[in-house]
Amino acid sequence: SSAMPAAPFTAQTPDLYRFAQEAIGCAVHRGRAKNVEMLCSTINNQFVLSVVDDGEDNAWASDEDVGYGMRIMRYLAKRLGGKLTRSRRGSRGTTVTCSCPTGEYVSLTARLRALAPV
Repeated sequence: SSAMPAAPFTAQTPDLYRFAQEAIGCAVHRGRAKNVEMLCSTINNQFVLSVVDDGEDNAWASDEDVGYGMRIMRYLAKRLGGKLTRSRRGSRGTTVTCSCPTGEYVSLTARLRALAPV
């Protein structure tokens, strides 16, 4: 197996890591998800980081839900010049997404994928 090339570290990297960490933590601890998937892509000049889970829908009470996790994720998305979206997935689960302008973010995909278990 060949080693994955290191992606450059940018000033935005810690915010993206922290966003992913917070989204996964909320899915597991608040939503009691058994499965969590992190997806990274670029769409229309946007770097898109999504965390998809199969947790309990009632973990997100309403759009007015302003728990610490959501506050942190909104703050991080804003710092990145992007936005946070949250949507329910059918009868169970939630998708939380941070979309921000591309540029140096694209190279972060390799680092985030490296964090995922094999």
